[in-house]
Amino acid sequence: MESAQLRTGAGKMKELANEAKQIPDKAVRDAKTTDSANRGFMTGEACEALADDLKQDMQELSRHLDDTSKGLKDTAKDWDDVDEAMGKDFDSIGSDLSGFKTPTIPGGA
Repeated sequence: MESAQLRTGAGKMKELANEAKQIPDKAVRDAKTTDSANRGFMTGEACEALADDLKQDMQELSRHLDDTSKGLKDTAKDWDDVDEAMGKDFDSIGSDLSGFKTPTIPGGA
């Protein structure tokens, strides 16, 4: 896995978080209409209660997806930072090895 894949996943999570917030909008509007049209009946109140519950659930899901998105972004940054640090370590080792001379054994092959 690379940091670019993590960032792509973070972007998708952010999109899903935004979409989750919008899911209950129509249900809330329709429930209010139903309640207004059916005054005195429990169906309208039940529809509103269900729509409110859906709205709360989707807000919670949205927060979870948003938090996951942030975590993925942080992980991608950490990945890049570690990759860069390790690259510098290997560059240093390569530099040290470039001056290395193979020892010769007197009288050896």
